[in-house]
Amino acid sequence: MNEIQREESLLEERSNGVSNNTSEIDVIERISICNVKGLELLVDQLPEDQKTSIKLTGLEIKRLISEIDAHLYYGPAASLPMICQGPLCPIGHSCMLQGIRKAPIGAKCPIELTMINKWKDDYLSALGASWDDKIERQAIMDLVETEVLRSRANGIIAKEGFIMENTIGINPDTGDPITSKQKHIAMEVNDQVARRQERLLKSLAATREIKEKLGKGSKDQSRKEADLIERVRKVKEREKGVVHDAEIVQSSEKDD
Repeated sequence: MNEIQREESLLEERSNGVSNNTSEIDVIERISICNVKGLELLVDQLPEDQKTSIKLTGLEIKRLISEIDAHLYYGPAASLPMICQGPLCPIGHSCMLQGIRKAPIGAKCPIELTMINKWKDDYLSALGASWDDKIERQAIMDLVETEVLRSRANGIIAKEGFIMENTIGINPDTGDPITSKQKHIAMEVNDQVARRQERLLKSLAATREIKEKLGKGSKDQSRKEADLIERVRKVKEREKGVVHDAEIVQSSEKDD
């Protein structure tokens, strides 16, 4: 068992109430953040006094680098997954991990993380998009975000139904609440997100059309420039030929 695995095991024991002894965790070796490869950009942003004072364990370094890599890879969508709240999760009733009491409370929801990666790959494949293209990458992750938000809204609707009853006042004569039934707010959110999803797809299609036109225009321009260069070359060759012929003629006249 390496140092990181040992630390993970000790933290799991403490979180599960198996052990309250923190002495073993306290003695785990810590490294100054300024000496960690891969965190140079982060260190540059820290106040000077913290660049040498912050010390991390191997597990903390692993988690920090993983979080930074996620933000660099996914962009703003890296912050999208919900933080697991266990039984307090608004859609915990549909969570398999919560059902078997294995919800990773305090960590990013592994169900949503799985869905995000799957939907990302599905959109890339279905739209033939390139992850290396920053514009298309952001568009894909925006679409994935709409899928996650709709999933959450549907989870709430599954539990509470699509009609909600709100108290809008009190009957002055009886003191009883006056209620009104209306479409659940989650339904409104679902509809709004669906419309946003449609706009994103249209925007992506328009962006591609523009890029194709620009690409075609660029190719046409390159072709024109190449043609012009070729014409200039031919003109120069003709000029050289004329000069050469003239020199030959002049030479012949002198001989006569």
